[in-house]
Amino acid sequence: MSCICEIYKTEIKKENSFNLSRVLDITQSIKDSLIPFTTWNDYDFSIPLAVIAGKREFLNFEPWLIDRI
Repeated sequence: MSCICEIYKTEIKKENSFNLSRVLDITQSIKDSLIPFTTWNDYDFSIPLAVIAGKREFLNFEPWLIDRI
């Protein structure tokens, strides 16, 4: 998870194609990996990922927010 987070942060500075949509696709291909990614301690990564996951209806915001608060 830390590697994907670092790649995302590095690539976003370069404005390359590795974006949160690709990260979300990766989490969907790896069983039970979305929640660990959206609860990662790097909030610049985990919160936007959770927002995209919620928009695609992969994540229910209410329980996620309760756990995070």
